[in-house]
Amino acid sequence: MVARKHEELRREVEAMTRKCGDEADAIMAGKTAIADARERSSKRGGGSSIRHLIMVVEDEDSHRDMIEGVLRSIVGIRVVTFANALEALRELVLHAKDYTVVVTDVSMPGMDGVAFARRIRDVGVDLPVILVTGTTDAPGRDRAMRAAGAVAAFGKPVDVGGLQDAVRKLVGASLAVGQ
Repeated sequence: MVARKHEELRREVEAMTRKCGDEADAIMAGKTAIADARERSSKRGGGSSIRHLIMVVEDEDSHRDMIEGVLRSIVGIRVVTFANALEALRELVLHAKDYTVVVTDVSMPGMDGVAFARRIRDVGVDLPVILVTGTTDAPGRDRAMRAAGAVAAFGKPVDVGGLQDAVRKLVGASLAVGQ
């Protein structure tokens, strides 16, 4: 059943590739972006004590860099970043078992964070998702969190301590189930 979902997703990604043009073609054709992300991550602190890989999906460079820095400060955490959900989804289809938590922006071009979180589950990947959103409206954040099936949602600017605590709790929960 999971193999069928992966095949369906592969077909959907290919359709999106044709639809999205050159940028998506580069993503599909080049494992380069994923390899580059993994390489950057390993150069930024991928030592032998790293036990948890966190995926960050954020289209704005400054926010992506800030979230990455905040999460990298947690001992035992390695972070891989993606600038768009399509690229991140492709990575999860190939390497979901490598990840512990996904942190994603809500408002992104192409596939937004809520649709991304839903697609993750549609393909049988069971990872906790944390949303980051520019909305200052708490009820709006809560609606997005429920719609995405997310475990937490943070507004921008991100509550650094809150995000770190949420990730620590999720990492601790994954240790309890033997990851």
